[in-house]
Amino acid sequence: MTKRIQFLLDTFRKEPKLIFLVDGVGASVSAFFLVVMLSVFNESIGLSLPILFVLGGLALLFAAYSLTCFYTSAPHRPYLLLIIIANTLYSIFTLTLVFFYSSLTTLGIVYFILELLIVSTLIYVEIMVFRKSTFLT
Repeated sequence: MTKRIQFLLDTFRKEPKLIFLVDGVGASVSAFFLVVMLSVFNESIGLSLPILFVLGGLALLFAAYSLTCFYTSAPHRPYLLLIIIANTLYSIFTLTLVFFYSSLTTLGIVYFILELLIVSTLIYVEIMVFRKSTFLT
């Protein structure tokens, strides 16, 4: 395990609500790129606008959920489990697009693989926090 991931795990174990802030900010950035940036260049990445808007809408929904969890009452086990499941399903959907959407360009494939790497790392950290933290009662 890299020192950076270990540092993140230690930080989130001490302040577990921060995982919701990181997740929410990350999902907000993803929504921005999907809806604003990639929709302008949708022909360059080879993905239709409706699919980009669905992905962006999901990311925005996840952002709202995670940020609400961060700014409201203490996080509980089901809240974190729900975002782990949501992020995993989002990753599966995105991976399906990468493998089976025939018009996706090299630029589109690179973007979504990078996004998958980031989300997968986040899922791993969330699972570790879920398993190890004491706040989840």
